[in-house]
Amino acid sequence: MLFNFFYIFFFFKQKTAYEMLRSLVGSEMCIRDRIRGVKLGRRTNVEGGRLQPNSVALDIGGTLVKMVYLQLDGAEENFITSSSSDKIGQSGERYPHLRVPCPVLGGTIHFVKFETCRMEQALQIINSTKVLAVGDDKTIRSAGGGAFKFGELVEKELGIQFEKVDELEALVLGFRFLCRYSAGNQNEVYSHTNTRLGGGVLGKQVEQVDPTKPCLLVNIGSGVSILKVHPDGSFERVGGTSMGGATFWGLCRLITSASTFEEAMTMCESGDATKVDKLVRDIYGGDYDKFNLKGSVVAASFGKLASIKDPKGCHDQDLALALLIMITQQIALISINIAKIHHVQDAIFFVGGFLRFNPIARRTLAFAAEYQGTTAHFLEHADFFGAIGALVAGFDISSQFQKPASVQPQSSWKR
Repeated sequence: MLFNFFYIFFFFKQKTAYEMLRSLVGSEMCIRDRIRGVKLGRRTNVEGGRLQPNSVALDIGGTLVKMVYLQLDGAEENFITSSSSDKIGQSGERYPHLRVPCPVLGGTIHFVKFETCRMEQALQIINSTKVLAVGDDKTIRSAGGGAFKFGELVEKELGIQFEKVDELEALVLGFRFLCRYSAGNQNEVYSHTNTRLGGGVLGKQVEQVDPTKPCLLVNIGSGVSILKVHPDGSFERVGGTSMGGATFWGLCRLITSASTFEEAMTMCESGDATKVDKLVRDIYGGDYDKFNLKGSVVAASFGKLASIKDPKGCHDQDLALALLIMITQQIALISINIAKIHHVQDAIFFVGGFLRFNPIARRTLAFAAEYQGTTAHFLEHADFFGAIGALVAGFDISSQFQKPASVQPQSSWKR
């Protein structure tokens, strides 16, 4: 089946266990920029031979730092590629299951996260283990708001020039590059089946995507920004909402006893939102057939608290789950409506660190999309796109996968 090929992507960035980076929310600002390769020295074509880029790039958030490391083919093993443990130092963690071969860069990309508060220790480890490439490029690149805060520290610890890459530009470039040039990541895009909450094991179905076509990129950090990405890589902000990851975590801290995001997620897993939310069946005694509303549909989030004698007696688990469902449902509905305006409701993507360890949020988003007659899609490397974009920003690769701006989008999305 063929679909119009615009995409919507949802980027959740966690704080504590997930990351909250600076995001553009609420206003009607419009950003229009062009994703472009950066010519550095003699590197003008990544397919023209064996290159020596700097092997490390960062995406520095307020709480977590994402790092990507390019291990060139034939290079010696190091602490990132050969460690028997997924832990690095006090807070670093490797993700070996995410590594992908990337022939066009002549190696394999590895993925690491560590806490921003341990930035100095992490840089000392990077410097002491000699993972930085020795070549013409004496620059390490970083996206994210923290790139402005830690630039001087990086240069001091690594003895190397620090270059800031625009966060949104890196995000788009990283996605387009990874989907186009990496090998062995055919499972990058997926959707969920069996999405009804409480309906058993969440199913997973692999999808395929052509990144050279137009898309909508929805970046959800503290709030939500929706970017329309054009075939030539330029993009503009077409919408957003202030209800995002910070909304969930801030309210969860207020109404529950959770002290960490991990604790809040554990609460959600054992919660029962129907003890807090007012459902259609609570009002109509069953389904509302005239408008095809099932009795299990939420009619009013937290609605039961308006009528019970002691709302403060509600369990934290139920409150946390109801809050998570409310936030993710609203994000889904707002985004689906924007998708309909742009005639792209058949290609909606939710991605980001918020979703990596959050199956309840993924299930809720998938169910909301399915209820509206469409499908929610997710990506495996969504929380690393900024770091990937910062890595490949050192190459003039844009001409190799950009299409002329005059090319009209066709029905090229294949399921």
